[in-house]
Amino acid sequence: MPRFAEGEGAGAASVPAMGWQFWLAAPLLVTMSAAVLVWWQARPRATPSVHIRVRDHHRFLDELGRHSGGGDIAPTSVVIAADQPAPQA
Repeated sequence: MPRFAEGEGAGAASVPAMGWQFWLAAPLLVTMSAAVLVWWQARPRATPSVHIRVRDHHRFLDELGRHSGGGDIAPTSVVIAADQPAPQA
């Protein structure tokens, strides 16, 4: 028969010895839950159908044409050489 110190029973020492595991489990579970949530939010979304993508592209081109400014103005460029002074506005 095993002998215990005075005031100790057979399982009395096992419960307080597990206190650190409970303290470790809480932040571990929170961290693992946060990792799963971040993974879930970062997963790739389903690709829309071809018809939806073409429709959205046409809408984009229409908006681009509407907001691009005057369509009849030819594009210009300014070339500044190092030996010439900058043009005055």
